[in-house]
Amino acid sequence: MLSLSKKEFFTLVLIVCLSQYTLPQQASAQTASAQAKYDFFFFKKGIVDKNKGKYADAIADFTLFINDHKKQPYAQAYYFRAHCHYYIKDYDKSINDFNSYKKLMPNEIDGDMGAARCYAEMGKREQAVAAFRAAEVLKPESTVVLNELGLALCHSNDYQNGIVKFQQALKIDSSIAVVYNNLGAATYFYQDVNRPHEADMRKARDLFTACLSRDSSYLLARRNRAAMHYFLKAYDKAIADLKRCKQQDRQDATTHFYLGVSYLAKNNWDEAERNLLKVLEINPNSDIAYEELGEVARLRADYPKAIAAYQKAQSLAPKNELYQGFCDYKMAIVAATQKDEKTMLTYLRAAKKRNLFTDRDVYNEFMHHAVFQPFMGNLKLQRFIENLYTIKKTNKFLSPELRWFKMNR
Repeated sequence: MLSLSKKEFFTLVLIVCLSQYTLPQQASAQTASAQAKYDFFFFKKGIVDKNKGKYADAIADFTLFINDHKKQPYAQAYYFRAHCHYYIKDYDKSINDFNSYKKLMPNEIDGDMGAARCYAEMGKREQAVAAFRAAEVLKPESTVVLNELGLALCHSNDYQNGIVKFQQALKIDSSIAVVYNNLGAATYFYQDVNRPHEADMRKARDLFTACLSRDSSYLLARRNRAAMHYFLKAYDKAIADLKRCKQQDRQDATTHFYLGVSYLAKNNWDEAERNLLKVLEINPNSDIAYEELGEVARLRADYPKAIAAYQKAQSLAPKNELYQGFCDYKMAIVAATQKDEKTMLTYLRAAKKRNLFTDRDVYNEFMHHAVFQPFMGNLKLQRFIENLYTIKKTNKFLSPELRWFKMNR
């Protein structure tokens, strides 16, 4: 049986890699006769400042322009000021400006799309979906709208309807690489990801391949395909994809992590350790990299080093009680391997105190893990087991969309 760490981490670290929200760069032009009524000095200055990344100055410029033309409001001024607020993450003001733009240009989708993206960044999923749907009403054949609506639905864990939107987009234009990637990711997550079906993994893999056939440079899709290869135990294929990813971006921590666990699955401990250490070079606070280094050390029978790595992983997640309990459980495995029943029970009790064993999968793995079997007849372990919760559930700790499932924005 796969260990809990290997079974979950590729799922947990699977970056769904759904496409980036990209705000349109041009607003719909108003009529030349209307434009002739304006003094465009501050508007043009605002554009220059915006393009230089001086967003606060640009906001001030556009505000002066807007205040000077209240009787003849100009849609693009609100639109570009909305962008500037968006870039500095002042999403409420950005939404207000996008809504002002929408009032002036009710038949254009840019106001709805801009507001929707702001809601998405704020984590207001229902509002994001509603705004994208409003844009869909205006342009039902827009592949951009369908794709981003699909993303918003997936963010709301409505993968079924997200898949429908991606499929609609591909019916309109089958050449869009990113939609194949998104459809592949949604296909994978529209199942019990703790017990994924091989058919779904193969389908997701083929969709990532379809994406790469249209854009071979799409790193995120290649990384996703590597994850599917890993799940399907085609480790050499996973490593081949990940090496291509590394050629594109040698400082991508996720690629190195994937490589680390792929090499670990092949018992190539040297390469596994080298890539996991590279993760820490890029991101010194990666708890999962330390945890996997603990796995490498445990398999090498370097038990003090394994314990130290698990404790470091634990220390990097002070607010995640369940994860800390999971690290306690891993340390209990080390102690059991050393036939140290007292220390094993200490770590198991710590994991129990952190509610780890309320999770069905953890409980079942613990009860069937070979390393604990020699102790099952011991009275203290029997008492420990009897005191575990009788009703098990699945904890959110193990849910990939809540821990490592990320949309790329």
